[in-house]
Amino acid sequence: MRRVVAPVLGMAALCGSGAAAHAAPADDPTVSLALVGDIMPGAYDYGIPADGGRGTFAAVRRALDAEVTVGNLEGALTTRPGTKCRPGGGCFVFRMPPAYGAIVKRAGFDAVNVANNHSYDAGAAGFRDTQRELRRVGLPSTGAPGQIAWLPRNGLLVAVVGFAADRGGNRVQDLPRARTLVARAARRADIVVVTFHGGAEGASAQRTPWGTETFLGGDRGNLRRFGRVVVDAGADLVVGHGPHVLRGMEFRRGRLIAYSLGNFVGYRAFNLRGPNGTSAVLRATLDRRGCLVDARIAPVRLVPPGRPAPGGAAIRRVRRLSQLDFGPRAAWIADDGRIAARNRGPCRVTRRGAAAPSA
Repeated sequence: MRRVVAPVLGMAALCGSGAAAHAAPADDPTVSLALVGDIMPGAYDYGIPADGGRGTFAAVRRALDAEVTVGNLEGALTTRPGTKCRPGGGCFVFRMPPAYGAIVKRAGFDAVNVANNHSYDAGAAGFRDTQRELRRVGLPSTGAPGQIAWLPRNGLLVAVVGFAADRGGNRVQDLPRARTLVARAARRADIVVVTFHGGAEGASAQRTPWGTETFLGGDRGNLRRFGRVVVDAGADLVVGHGPHVLRGMEFRRGRLIAYSLGNFVGYRAFNLRGPNGTSAVLRATLDRRGCLVDARIAPVRLVPPGRPAPGGAAIRRVRRLSQLDFGPRAAWIADDGRIAARNRGPCRVTRRGAAAPSA
């Protein structure tokens, strides 16, 4: 049972104070979340780890420990040949062993986004293989057209809705459909998380620009506008990935938007230099109204050949990018990674009853 977000009025100026989160009543259930960016544990075309991927997440299991853990599965779980690259054309094909679906689930992931620019690296048949394997191991996915992952936790229902700038899934460019899909989730779920893959790529793409982004001639979405549209439609937390680097965070109407969490795993295929090797886990707790109770950055660094380990400069980097790009709407980030709204108003919601779907 769910609500739509009402406008936040009369915000009290709390710049620099970090007075952050809305305290949930003692008897109010909450859900803890951990969210990461791009996951590619190994690909036929670039190398398979000797341990079969079993040690990929060993160093960061504590950071991933939450009631709902979500990441972006960057590639196809299939043995089919790649269909993406033409002879002589420079491109990357991420065809991952199907067994990696179970490895990602055992690492603690509860849902994965499959809408991204590598989902169809083995064509439509390879994408179907991915969906089939995820179903087989019991790992919900989101991002295919109209697809929402429904996760019941602590007597609440969490909806995870995935998007990408690429064809074949829910698209960040199609704002009317994005609004409709998120509103549909918001009518049923207590907490709505939107995860999206978009934006330009590389070290030069750390800033979140105004307007539509492009990369290699392709439309990668107007992500500021997308983030605000989905929050207004009922999203409680919005998390991006795709640029392969961290980006800043802002608040809209009390809801946190993190524009990119960067790379998380990229075995022998991702550039790990400088900002490309700096990552993070976004940890957040939300209450039954979708209000933010607590949020913080757990810094992560990618160590060769592309596995995550605790540490690195994520907190400083996200704080600086947030200040540069979002001014008074920027997330306030403490030295320990704690996140707060600079101008916190009441978390105002209007409930709308609806029957929850079966999980």
